[in-house]
Amino acid sequence: MKLERKDTGDRYMNEEDKIIHVKMFSYFEMEIDGKTLSDETLHSNMLVKLIVYILCNRKAIISANDLCDVLWREDESDNPIGALKNLLYRLRTILKKTFGYNDFIKTLRGAYAWNNDVKVIIDAEEFESKYNEAKLLDDVNKKIDVLEEALTLYTGDFLPKFTSEHWIFRQTTYYHSLYISIVKLLAQTYEEVQNYEKMEILCINALKYENLDETIHCLLMKAYIKQRKNSQAKEHYKQTSELLYSQLGTTPSKEMQNLYKEIMREIKNEEMNLAMIQDEIANAKENTNGAYFCDYGVFKEIYALQQRQAKRLGIAVYCGLITIESNLDLPLDSNAYRKFRDGTMETLKATIVSSLCSGDVIARYSATQFIMLLPTCDYEGGLVALERIEENFYRIATRYHARLRCDLKEMDLR
Repeated sequence: MKLERKDTGDRYMNEEDKIIHVKMFSYFEMEIDGKTLSDETLHSNMLVKLIVYILCNRKAIISANDLCDVLWREDESDNPIGALKNLLYRLRTILKKTFGYNDFIKTLRGAYAWNNDVKVIIDAEEFESKYNEAKLLDDVNKKIDVLEEALTLYTGDFLPKFTSEHWIFRQTTYYHSLYISIVKLLAQTYEEVQNYEKMEILCINALKYENLDETIHCLLMKAYIKQRKNSQAKEHYKQTSELLYSQLGTTPSKEMQNLYKEIMREIKNEEMNLAMIQDEIANAKENTNGAYFCDYGVFKEIYALQQRQAKRLGIAVYCGLITIESNLDLPLDSNAYRKFRDGTMETLKATIVSSLCSGDVIARYSATQFIMLLPTCDYEGGLVALERIEENFYRIATRYHARLRCDLKEMDLR
C-alpha cells in the first residue's frame, strides 16, 4: 500500500526538483529561483555557522552532540542541546519564510541531516571539481577553459568573516592553497600556448591574494620578459626583493635571480650606439652622494668583480655587516616587532648610505642585516666608517630602542 503525504499546505523541494546554489567564497549566500538568503539577512553568526556546517557535511548524519561542539565552546551554554533545538527551529522558520519550502533539514534520533533529495551546488566544491577535471585534460585549450571557469568562482577567501572558527579556518586555508595551485597551472598553460598577456594579468591578480609566493612572482617576470617588458620585469624584481626581505627575511630564490640575470642580458642585447649608451647611463644615474644601494643579487655580482680585481692587484678589500637588535622584549612574530624592525631598518639604510663614500656598495642581506663592500678602506678606515654609522644612527634613532652589532672582515680572495 502506497502511503500518501498528508496535505498540510507545506511545499517540498524534492517534489519540484529545484537546485540550491550556495556561495561560500567571500560571503555566505543561498539562492533558489532568484530568492536569496545571506549572512547579512540571517542577522546571526550562529545561524550561518549552523547552516554552513550542515551543508558542508550534507552527505553525513550529524549527531546533536557534534553540532553542539561545533557551535559552542566548552561552558559557553548551560543547555547546548536545548539551545541547538531552538537554533534549528529559528533556521527552519527563516528558510520556509524565504524560500517557501520546509524540508531542507531532517530530524533523526539524536541527530540531524540534510535532505539529500534537495540538490545543492556549492561554489567551493565546483571550484575543486574543475581543478581536478583540468589536471586530467591533455587538450590545452580545454584545460584553459576549465581553469578559467574555476577562477570565476573564486571571488575571495572561504567565509573570511568566520575564520576564528577552527573548522572554517581549515577550509579557508585549503581553498586558498587550491586557488594558488590553479593560478600556477593556468599560468604555465598560458606560457605553453604563448599567451603572455593573459599570463601577466592572471599573475598580477593572483598576487593581490598571495603576494609572498615566489613562483607566481617568477611567472609574472617570465610574462614580462616574453613581452619584452624588461623595465617592468626589472622593477618587479626590485619590489619583490624588498618585499621578501621585509616580510620573510629572505633573499630571492635562485630561479628569480636567474630571471633577473636574463632581464639584464635582454636589456644589454638591445643594440644602441655608444653615444646612446652613454646618454642612457647618464640619465639612469641615481643620487651619487653617499654609498650605492642595490639588491643582494647585484651586490654579489659587484663583490665577485671586486674580488677578482683585488686578487689581481694583490690588495686587501674589507666587508662590513651591521645587524639590528632590539632592546625591548618583543616576540619575533608580533606586529610590534615587525614595526620596530621595519622602521629601524629604513632609518639604518638612510644612515649607511649618507655615512659612507660614493665608491662603497651596500645591500640588505636579511630582515635585520645590511652588508657593505668598502673597496677604498683599509682596516682602520673600515672601523672608522662603522663607528661613524653607529654615531649617526644613535643620534637620530633613539626612539627605536635599537642597538647595532657591527662586524668587519677582509674579503677572502681564495
